[in-house]
Amino acid sequence: MKIVSNNSREELAGLIEKLLAKNRIRKVYCAEGKTMMPPDANFSARDRLALPINGCHRMTIFSKGKVSEISPVRGEATFIPEGSWNKPDWILPVTVATFCFAPNETDISYVKCPGGKFKERDKVSISIGKFHPDGIQALSLMRNIFRANPSDRRGLSAVEIILYYCLENLKNSDEKYGKSQSLWISIRNYLDECFSSNISRDDLASLFGISSNYLSNLFQRQSGTTFIEYINATRIKYACMLLESTNSTLDEIALSSGFNETSYFCRVFKNKTGMQPTLYRSKARFKNSSKNSR
Repeated sequence: MKIVSNNSREELAGLIEKLLAKNRIRKVYCAEGKTMMPPDANFSARDRLALPINGCHRMTIFSKGKVSEISPVRGEATFIPEGSWNKPDWILPVTVATFCFAPNETDISYVKCPGGKFKERDKVSISIGKFHPDGIQALSLMRNIFRANPSDRRGLSAVEIILYYCLENLKNSDEKYGKSQSLWISIRNYLDECFSSNISRDDLASLFGISSNYLSNLFQRQSGTTFIEYINATRIKYACMLLESTNSTLDEIALSSGFNETSYFCRVFKNKTGMQPTLYRSKARFKNSSKNSR
């Protein structure tokens, strides 16, 4: 993944500004959360909004109770809320900006894909700092509107408000982070989305063009943990969601979470949570049934 430059920031700001000036957001596709991902899908650890600037951002999402293929183009967007997933195919040419929202920072992944094989290192990661309070309010409004009714056109206005605040941050915020911090943000975002893939420490280091030792040191400095501890914690968090919200078997959950062996998954799960997955599921169901009976 490329570290952001001022040229990338200015280029993206200009493209978004032109899009908002000439095109209203006329449609937003909405993914639904808490379902099992297919192989090679991208998990959304935070609310994400994907905005095609040129071309077609074709992808698979879970929407309206089923897996669907969608083809967003300029003037459209895809909302991928926390706990859901999407799977772009990158076959068609596309330029797309994906906004990743968190209380203390907002990141943008900027991709110009010519079509065909997508290379992670061609993605540019841009941090635009803390989101404006009015933007956070619009994000909450958008989330609530689309959760109740994905076809509600009030959500389109909320999306435009969010994009305007993102544009202001993009144009006015100074570059805060050095190369090491920017690299860490890129690696963290990648693992938060792609933790289910069969990736090793050496694979990850090669993907970002650094040595394995440098990667290990980066994890210790930035997260106070190791690569394997970080990715296992992320996988177990996803597994907990599936245990709470689906009837999938342990074998299915282990595989979807990135564990090749169910026995190893169960050991890691107990180490992280203090209980076996079956007990965790039983407790979650009891808790939910108690809430529903009130």
